[in-house]
Amino acid sequence: MRRVPKTKGRLKEEVFDWTCPVTGCGRAHVSVRLDMEGAKWKCDADKGAVLMFL
Repeated sequence: MRRVPKTKGRLKEEVFDWTCPVTGCGRAHVSVRLDMEGAKWKCDADKGAVLMFL
């Protein structure tokens, strides 16, 4: 069972803009997360980075 926080519409989204460290990219990417304890950062659907597993 997953616990759902009682927020009553007070959740806000945090946004973190960062420059890509990959050589030759240099694009500005965006990560977002909900402003609540334990929330994890995720890549923005339009401006986020592409995940790579090497």
